[in-house]
Amino acid sequence: MAPSKAKHDKRLRPRISHLTRLSAKNAVFATVIVGANKDQFTVHKSLLVHHSPFFGAALIGNFKEAEKKEVVLLDTLPQTFEFFVHWAYHGRFPDANDDKELYGLWKDAKGEDDRDLEFKNVLRLYILCEEYDISVLKRTAIDGYFDLMDGDGLDYYLLDPEMITEAFKNLPEKSAMCQLLVDASCKFAMESMWIDHTKFPCSFIAKVLKLYSEGVYDLEEDDDLKRCDYHEHRNDEEGKACESKNDDMGVGAGDVVQAELED
Repeated sequence: MAPSKAKHDKRLRPRISHLTRLSAKNAVFATVIVGANKDQFTVHKSLLVHHSPFFGAALIGNFKEAEKKEVVLLDTLPQTFEFFVHWAYHGRFPDANDDKELYGLWKDAKGEDDRDLEFKNVLRLYILCEEYDISVLKRTAIDGYFDLMDGDGLDYYLLDPEMITEAFKNLPEKSAMCQLLVDASCKFAMESMWIDHTKFPCSFIAKVLKLYSEGVYDLEEDDDLKRCDYHEHRNDEEGKACESKNDDMGVGAGDVVQAELED
């Protein structure tokens, strides 16, 4: 029996001190079968185990997957899993130096600024990380969203109802990503974002209204959102060592509203 995606027993988690040398002779590989079409990915077993306790439990624990070195993820999109594999090997998201087809799946192959596509990929990676306990990539996805929102002037990126619905449907409402979407919407959203407010999930609207009613984001304040607040560090030491500790979103909400009034 395979380990549960959401609640695999922590006692089965292998203790990982370092990543096994991928270039070693006779390296062991695992097969991951992904999606409805059962696409197959062949990945270093040690790499999967290093990044995910879920894969560690499946490939090292007392499951048939460990014997066959095979894990089945039928509810995962193959494209999203490929982005995870790319990140696991390269430590970054796809860019223009990578395979053109892969980069085209990540970001508009024509080089246009298609942040809808890029954020969709970042969000789905975060959802995958939530399902399979890939903590480092979760923080990288949070940083990816900050990078998409950050920019000059009003160059902020807030999601459309479809993407927010996907997030709240597939993530715990208390997840860092859901909270970031609520916080960013409260702090930076302009009137135009709420024209189609009925298309947003009720749980999202409720959280936004709660923050507004509590006066958490005072338009006179200039307290920017900070990446590290959404990284879900395991302990204080890890949080203190975070390189993004002092990185924030950029301008305050007052600047956004004032700019809209001047248009």
